[in-house]
Amino acid sequence: MITGCCPYCGAEYALSEARCWECKVALSEEIPSPTLAAGQPDEEVLYELDDWPAATRVELTRVLAERVIPSRWEPGLTLAVRQVDEELAENVLDELEESALLDEDDDDDDDDDGEDGAVAQAAMADLFVAADRLMHEPTDGVVGAELGAAAAIVGESPPPFGIEDQLWVKLRELSAAVCAGLDTRADPDVVSADARNLRELLRPYV
Repeated sequence: MITGCCPYCGAEYALSEARCWECKVALSEEIPSPTLAAGQPDEEVLYELDDWPAATRVELTRVLAERVIPSRWEPGLTLAVRQVDEELAENVLDELEESALLDEDDDDDDDDDGEDGAVAQAAMADLFVAADRLMHEPTDGVVGAELGAAAAIVGESPPPFGIEDQLWVKLRELSAAVCAGLDTRADPDVVSADARNLRELLRPYV
């Protein structure tokens, strides 16, 4: 089977195919220019980019062509440029690598947000259970400690998905009121009433 390298992402493909199997670009489209022909007398620099995703390699080809830096893909996802263009090419590589790292950081932040949301959601459920029990047993120190631990998580966490900021503020205020009543050994009826208010606020969300 006769193969070639996709001029966009560098992946090898059968010449009989109409579309690159990796980057999905139609191989009948105009080849990016300027291209670096093989066998030229100019010294060349090679970059092995097998750890780059296809979309980033396509973007690399586009930027090189846009900046009039001749390039050529070789087997093994290896990019060739003229030695005289080495500095220019490396600037492009650095820019795209930095952009990819920023994207990874954004993904990590999204993952962190998801984890924080799950923790906050679990704390809401714990608050509901503790408030329900404390409403009936306002002097139970163990339940009070459980409510305090959940309230601390709510106080330090952003609102989970679907919870409005105004509701989150109210939840923090009611949780703090119950905790304050427990800390100051307030009248059990007051603690019970505050716990009831907290439970009723949480009921639709747990």
